[in-house]
Amino acid sequence: MRHSLVSRLIQRRHELGWTQEKLAERTGFQQSAIARIESARIIPKVDTIQTIAKALGLKLELVTNEEAAALV
Repeated sequence: MRHSLVSRLIQRRHELGWTQEKLAERTGFQQSAIARIESARIIPKVDTIQTIAKALGLKLELVTNEEAAALV
């Protein structure tokens, strides 16, 4: 599930024509952090994913802690 979520975030970033740098500016994260998340070199916290999703105009809803744990 985590892989599909990150893939969706990457897809949305591409749809918007944004670079990792632009997404970093919109989220307040460093571009290198965005790159590590997108390449699965780090496992981001749920609040990090929520921040990225919000910047991309996506709504991320977590219904339970179990579902949240499945994302990371």
